[in-house]
Amino acid sequence: MTQMSDIVRFRMERDRALLTGDIREVRKFAERWHRNVPPMKSIRSEMAAMHKATVTARTLPPAYRARSRAWLLSNGFDVPK
Repeated sequence: MTQMSDIVRFRMERDRALLTGDIREVRKFAERWHRNVPPMKSIRSEMAAMHKATVTARTLPPAYRARSRAWLLSNGFDVPK
């Protein structure tokens, strides 16, 4: 039961961070759940990672996922399937 509640909590915290669209909130989330997150080379790389995570998060509303998909395409990044 504990493992399932951890998964639910992880998804809720992840979704909350991604919905803000604020890279600082996403960093805080990553630090809470992954202690050894390597630094990105640029803010643009971090933004791309955030948008890729948003696109693949099936628990997020389709409108948010579509907005991130559009950001990735307009900035020359591949869109995850």
